[in-house]
Amino acid sequence: MKVVFDDVVEIYLNELIDILYFGFRASAYDYVGWIIDGIENDIAKMPYKIAPPYFSRYGKDLYYSVFKRNNETQWVCAY
Repeated sequence: MKVVFDDVVEIYLNELIDILYFGFRASAYDYVGWIIDGIENDIAKMPYKIAPPYFSRYGKDLYYSVFKRNNETQWVCAY
């Protein structure tokens, strides 16, 4: 499966590095890298659900998967 990130997503992920800085820039890069790797490598294997109406602003007939980083953080990927 080929994954293509929209320009807006790439900008957001780059800005996220600055937001998450963590005191060590490498940690922020690792965290954002984890998100990107999860999307690129695991999305085809992840369970998915039909996206709720909220996601219709991004397109029609979308699905979503949830990537959990830990018990307090999760990322939702709609496609």
